[in-house]
Amino acid sequence: MTPAELAAIRQVDALCDELVGFTQALVRVPSVNPPGDRYAECADLIATQLRKFGYTVEHFAPTNQPDRVNVVGTLGQGRTVLHFNGHYDVVPAENGWTVDPFSAILRDGRIYGRGTCDQKAGISAS
Repeated sequence: MTPAELAAIRQVDALCDELVGFTQALVRVPSVNPPGDRYAECADLIATQLRKFGYTVEHFAPTNQPDRVNVVGTLGQGRTVLHFNGHYDVVPAENGWTVDPFSAILRDGRIYGRGTCDQKAGISAS
């Protein structure tokens, strides 16, 4: 591995607990669609996390659906753009769960809960 790759791995390792905690916080918000409740709570969590890393944050929502909040974080003034896109709504949890789908249980190095694979962990990682 190159020194740059090793440095990147060390940075990720240093943030691992924070990443897991943030993912758990997002999963614990039952942002089920339908009905589409609690979107603002997820948006606020994301905005708070972005601000911790120095981003300027704006919230946007369609005028005909003010509860569907979008979060945009901007870092720096340069022309280079790196865009991450994700959604934080989840489909209703069906029967068959062995844990509370919104508990975000950490077991054996895995987080169990609604949205961990689609797509709250993806938002956290980005």
